[in-house]
Amino acid sequence: MKKFLYLISIVSLLLHSPLFATEQIIKPTIQFAEEGNWPPFTPDKYGYTKEGLSYILMQKIFSHLNIDVKLELFPQKRMLKHLELGKKDAVTVISKNEARLKYLDYSEPIFQKKGYIYYSKERNPNFSWEKYVDLKGLKIGVVLGHNLGTTFNQAIKEHNLDIYHSRKPKDNFDKLLKGQVDIVLSIEPTANYILKDPKFGAVIAPASKKYYSKQYYIGFSKKSKARNLLPKVNEVIKKMKHDGSLKELLSKYSLSF
Repeated sequence: MKKFLYLISIVSLLLHSPLFATEQIIKPTIQFAEEGNWPPFTPDKYGYTKEGLSYILMQKIFSHLNIDVKLELFPQKRMLKHLELGKKDAVTVISKNEARLKYLDYSEPIFQKKGYIYYSKERNPNFSWEKYVDLKGLKIGVVLGHNLGTTFNQAIKEHNLDIYHSRKPKDNFDKLLKGQVDIVLSIEPTANYILKDPKFGAVIAPASKKYYSKQYYIGFSKKSKARNLLPKVNEVIKKMKHDGSLKELLSKYSLSF
C-alpha cells in the first residue's frame, strides 16, 4: 500500500512539472483610443467597441503581428489627452499637425482623406466655388475639433468666414436640410455614409472642388512602449499596400492611399 501511494505521489509531481505542463500563450494587446460618433470609422457611441472601419483596420494590421486590439471611443479632446498622458497606446487613424507631433509618433500613411463642400440641391442648385472668398457670407457647418487643414483655417481668418460648429457630422447635414447652414464641410467617406439615407442623399450633393486632402496614420503615444512596434507596423502596412489587401478594404469606403 505504501509503495502504491508513493508511486501516485511521483506521478502527480511529474504531471505538474514544467515538462508536462501545457504552455499558456497570452497574446499582447494594444489599447487604442479613437473619437466616437465618426462614421464610418466609429459608431455613434462611446466606450469599447468592435464596430467601424477603425477597428477593422487595426485588427487587420495587427493580426499580422499576432497582437490583439482593444478600441475605446471618447470625445475628441479626451481622446487626445489620453494619448498625450500615455493612458492609451495609440490612436487608430489621425492626421498630423504641429501640436500632435509633440506627443505622437506616426506610422507609414494608411490612407488619404479628401474633404468636399456639400450643399442643398433644392435651395442652392447652382452652387460652386473656386476661391475661399467665394464662401464669404455663407453659413458654414463644420464638426467641432476636426482638422480642416491649414489653408482653410487661414481662409477663415483672412475672409472672416461664418463658421457654425456641431459635435457630430450628422448634425451638420440635419442643419443643411433645415436651412440652418448653407454649406457643410465633410470628408468624403463620412458624407457618403450619411448620404446613404435617402432623406439626405436625394437633396444634398458635393461640389466638384475639394477643400482638403490629407494623409492619415496610426499615432502611437510617445509615453507608450507600444511605439517600439512602429518598424514592424510599417512593414505590415507596406506589405498590405503591395499585395492589394489594403486597397481592397479602403475602396469599400471611398478611400485610397
